[in-house]
Amino acid sequence: MYARRIQITNYGPIERLDIEFPFDAAGRPKPVLLVGENGSGKTLLLSHIVNVLVTAKSAAYPDSPEVRNGKVYKVRSNTYIKVGQSHYFAKVDFDNDLSVGEIRTRLRKNEYSEMPNGIAGTEAADLWSKMAPDRNEYYDSPLASHPLNPLAPVDQGVVDKLASMFTNQCALYFPSSRFEDPAWVNDDNVTPDIRYLSGRQYVGSTERRVIASSTFRENQNWLFHVLLDHFGQVLLGRQPDRGDDASAMFGAVGHVFATVLRRDDVLVGYGSRRGRALSLVGQDQTDIVPNVSQMSSGEAGLVTLFLSVLRDFDLSRAPFSGTKDVRGIVIVDEADLHLHVAHQRNVLPSLIALFPNIQFIVTTHSPLFVLGMSNVFGEDGFDLRRLPDGEQIGSEEFSEFGNAYQAFAETRRYAAEMRSAIERVSNPVVYLEGPTDVKYVKRAADVLQRTTVLDGIEIIAAGGEGKLKKFWAGALPSSADRDGQKVLFVADCDSQQGNQDKGRFLWRRITKVEANPVGKGIENLLAKETLEKAREHDPKFFAEVARVERELPDRRAIFDRWTVKGERKVDLCDWLCENGSAEDFQHFEAVLDLIQAALQDVTGGDP
Repeated sequence: MYARRIQITNYGPIERLDIEFPFDAAGRPKPVLLVGENGSGKTLLLSHIVNVLVTAKSAAYPDSPEVRNGKVYKVRSNTYIKVGQSHYFAKVDFDNDLSVGEIRTRLRKNEYSEMPNGIAGTEAADLWSKMAPDRNEYYDSPLASHPLNPLAPVDQGVVDKLASMFTNQCALYFPSSRFEDPAWVNDDNVTPDIRYLSGRQYVGSTERRVIASSTFRENQNWLFHVLLDHFGQVLLGRQPDRGDDASAMFGAVGHVFATVLRRDDVLVGYGSRRGRALSLVGQDQTDIVPNVSQMSSGEAGLVTLFLSVLRDFDLSRAPFSGTKDVRGIVIVDEADLHLHVAHQRNVLPSLIALFPNIQFIVTTHSPLFVLGMSNVFGEDGFDLRRLPDGEQIGSEEFSEFGNAYQAFAETRRYAAEMRSAIERVSNPVVYLEGPTDVKYVKRAADVLQRTTVLDGIEIIAAGGEGKLKKFWAGALPSSADRDGQKVLFVADCDSQQGNQDKGRFLWRRITKVEANPVGKGIENLLAKETLEKAREHDPKFFAEVARVERELPDRRAIFDRWTVKGERKVDLCDWLCENGSAEDFQHFEAVLDLIQAALQDVTGGDP
């Protein structure tokens, strides 16, 4: 059971988000990392996926619900409607045509004279049409009847498919705290004593749980059973029963411990009958960890997480010969929680790589973890999404994480190195945010016949706004700066940092063109007519087109808002730079004017 797409509009800090979850050429899910500042909506995004999983599992096993019958796991409230908006909408699509959507408006439907702004022409319109006149929300699910649409029939075919999937796959959610639920949990609906238990499965019943709150001790009890079956299988020469290869599971457990401890010679022991305790020993039987309960909290957390995955799959009915057989979806909030830097960068990515057929969707604040994922999977082997807009971060933004690590490791040297890099060239320097910015500006100067503006200037791509800010922070003025080399930092229109001067160093922000369809980035300078030509050439340049209402100084106006796919920004740039006309680059006049004026202000003449 894999998630295929999630759409969210006007939910908390998320204005508009549309993510299609990636898969490799062999159909294996790529890990998805969600990054962003605190309060950017990472956990809220997870809540929509988790809610579907809990509801789906309850439909497949009606005698073992994790929430009370007819209820849902996630709170729905007007407090989650984005400030200034009339509604929120969310939809999650899974395999086998399983889709769950919801809409909520500030007022009851019959209190609106017309459909609220932003709903028409979107998938939210279908849910709006189904909403009862005296209601302000609608929850659309084929899994079970619901108080908001009690007449909706239960699709038994979908339920049967879900039961089959849950029988043979994992579906686990690891919250950021095992004992403190996030704010969006609907406490009144959760059944008492949510624990991760082992036991037999009966028709309509299971003790496997989506909400994974298993403890290290509970996993130890399961490990003793694995050990017992493994040694019985070895000593008695017994063949695996119905794919239940205990020795293979024992080997996978050992592999998890070895990966966490970063050594190859780890064996799992079990102590004497007078002091039975799981231990880790080397090939020569010397103790590595006399008792696994003595592992550090970070190590124990990693072991618990990935043993819980093995344990859940072991309780399924699917055959097992190695970790590659484990399928399903695992959601982890704050995956780097309590982890040392080495475990973030080296161990956690290696553990994820042990399970190539699990769809990992995780949130993180750690640039070291992201670096480690790049080292293990390659930049194309996982998906990095920045909240709240869900934009895919490409290689130019990704470099910021590498520089963040360098800044962490060499804090005292960082400012001096940035200054030295600037001074290695004698000409004035203009830093733009990314490579596409550089391409656009150079092409604009060419087609607008203003190449003299850039003559004698070094133009460099910083690698994202974050990197640009680090360069700016490292640009320390001195008493000689007025007579030294001139350095201009040019940020895109969506930067929160306004114009500033530090001697010969200047920070300038491109003025936003409100009427243009793309709301942020260098693409804001592209007019609607230009984007329409590009879309006619290749519709896949863009993720979506929506209608938004904006308050202008003299009036309220409705605009088209376009979103460029993160992974196609370079392709769009290349096509426009090859095929665009002077008219297509007309708004780049402002950038050329900005560069010329800024450098003239410092030098007192032409650059």
